[in-house]
Amino acid sequence: FFDTDEEVAKFVEDARDWLRKQLYPGDASAQPYHVVSDEQGEIRFRVTYNGRRKRISAYWRRETGLEVRSPTGVSMAQIEQFVLANAGLLREHAAEMEQAAEPQRQWVSGDTVPFLGRELTLQVVPHKNTNRAHRQGDTLTVRVSESALPDEVPHIVRQEVRAWLFKQAAAEINKRIRSFSEALGVSPGKVTIRDTKSRHGSCSSRGNISISYRIVMAPPPVVDYLLWHELCHIRHPNHSREY
Repeated sequence: FFDTDEEVAKFVEDARDWLRKQLYPGDASAQPYHVVSDEQGEIRFRVTYNGRRKRISAYWRRETGLEVRSPTGVSMAQIEQFVLANAGLLREHAAEMEQAAEPQRQWVSGDTVPFLGRELTLQVVPHKNTNRAHRQGDTLTVRVSESALPDEVPHIVRQEVRAWLFKQAAAEINKRIRSFSEALGVSPGKVTIRDTKSRHGSCSSRGNISISYRIVMAPPPVVDYLLWHELCHIRHPNHSREY
C-alpha cells in the first residue's frame, strides 16, 4: 500500500490513536502511566514513541495529563531522568494549563463550537427521523431523531457537528489552496481532509497535502498560515534556510 518509508511513517503517525485502541482496548485513549517522585511529590505521566523524533519533549494534554514524547529506543531510565530534571517546569506548566483549560463540551444546547474565529452556539432540537447539523448566523442547530435514547443524544450531536465541520473544512481549504497555489506558483497534488489530532497538516514528497478538519476551528489567519506552510513544502520539503 505504500511506496516509501516516509508514507509508512506518516500512516503510523496518523493512525496512532487507532493503534492505541488496539493495544489498550480497556482504555481507548490511554497508554500505560509511569510515576516518578522527588521531594515535591509524585509526577504521573505517559510515554509515546516516534521514530522520527530527535529528542525527548513533554506536553500537557487535557484528556491525558502530562505526555512525554520520545524517540524510539530511548530507555525508560533516560525518560524518567528527563522528567525529574525538568520537574519544576513541568509542574508549573501543568498547573497553568489546568487552570486555562476549558470545560469539556457536553454536546447539549448552549455549548459552543469555535469556527473560523467565531463561537457558534449549539441548539439541539428533536426531529421526526433525521440527524443533521446546519448553521444560521452564530447558531449551529443539530436535529436529532426523536427515536434516539437520551444517552445517545450527545454522541449523535458530536458526530453531526464533526460531519458539518468536515464539510466546511473541505470547502474552505480547497478554496484557499487554489488561490494560494496560484500566488505561489506551485501545483499541489491531492488535497485530503483528515481526522488527525497530533498533526494539523502535512505535505508528502509527491506534493499531496493533508489537513486536519479541526483547523477550521481556528481563526482565519491561522488557517491561512497553515496552508501557506504546507504549500511552501512543495518547493522545499524541509525546514531549511531555503524553506
